[in-house]
Amino acid sequence: MNKKRVEMDELRVRHFLNGDVKNKPETNPGKRFPSPLKSGPRAKRAKNREANKQLIGLYSTTGSLTSTSVSPTPSSSKSVTTSTIIQPPLSVADVGEQLVSDYQVHELPNNVDDASSTLPTNGLQSSSLQTVPLVNAALLARIEYLEAQNTSRNECPPTFRIDQVKHDDRLVRFYTGFITYRIFLAFFNFLGPVVNNLQYWGSKEGARVRNRKRKLDPENQLFLALVKLRLNLMTKDLAFRFGLSTAQVSRYLTTWICFLYHHIKELDWMPSVQQVAGTLSCVFKEKFPNTFAIIDGSEIFIETPTDLQMQLSTWSQYKHHNTAKFLIACTPNGAVSYVSPLYVGSISDVELTRISGFLTKLEDKPGISIMAD
Repeated sequence: MNKKRVEMDELRVRHFLNGDVKNKPETNPGKRFPSPLKSGPRAKRAKNREANKQLIGLYSTTGSLTSTSVSPTPSSSKSVTTSTIIQPPLSVADVGEQLVSDYQVHELPNNVDDASSTLPTNGLQSSSLQTVPLVNAALLARIEYLEAQNTSRNECPPTFRIDQVKHDDRLVRFYTGFITYRIFLAFFNFLGPVVNNLQYWGSKEGARVRNRKRKLDPENQLFLALVKLRLNLMTKDLAFRFGLSTAQVSRYLTTWICFLYHHIKELDWMPSVQQVAGTLSCVFKEKFPNTFAIIDGSEIFIETPTDLQMQLSTWSQYKHHNTAKFLIACTPNGAVSYVSPLYVGSISDVELTRISGFLTKLEDKPGISIMAD
């Protein structure tokens, strides 16, 4: 009980003038201090703020944080003078931020003489007004720091473009499948000027095509589509490499895949008998010299259709899944020479070969052999 009374007396002495509760409490923010009954992190932060304010006031008044001492004592006849340099605990930007938050400085005057009309003067000592030049410098430093940080964030990382790999044939073949950049450029020129006026996926059908500038030019859009087809990279990976959003990558890929399909499907990719014979390997020349193509029925998984009849038609007994089936043919050296349209997964290989249209491509090629799995 006595201990608690002593603590309350100490609290009264600290918070009221002369320890008398009838007097008004001390309201000067320059003399704030934590309660002696509290010793948590909040009290420590309050002590640190008071110490920083005193150091800032001393620094703004003298220009340097130095103190001299000491007067002679009875035990020593010689006087000793020492000088201690106290480093400010905070950086200039941190000090400016702390002053702005403590004194709520919203707008500083052009000259220091008019500072009294701007800064709040309730309970502030005269030394607080002398911190205005420091506040100005701190705010300028803070502005420069934020501008530099904003500039660094706005700087785009190096993006992936065809110009970075076009001088290396190995990289061009790795990313696009074309042997050299000249062949890639020839294919791009083959597509014609229509690549500059594409109707991009997601735009309104029938809307007028505007020649607005896009982040990727048509050549790099084709490069993006070929990288996807060649390496099957994730959309997010492509977005990071090319400096785009995932939505932009999806729009470019869908547009160019549909464009390439409609532009190339009319071409006759079937090679001649002489071209196939000239590329036969030694094994085929010895045992199967008349081989023209190797065919196989391939299946890809699809989502389960909602229509029951379509579920039955697409069900594959071989894959035990709903699939779409197509016929593919390749030359003996591995080059794809024919791909049929998609059919339901329940169709047989014989029926698929008959209705796919592959046999009609062989009518003008007598004496050839076809291998089938």
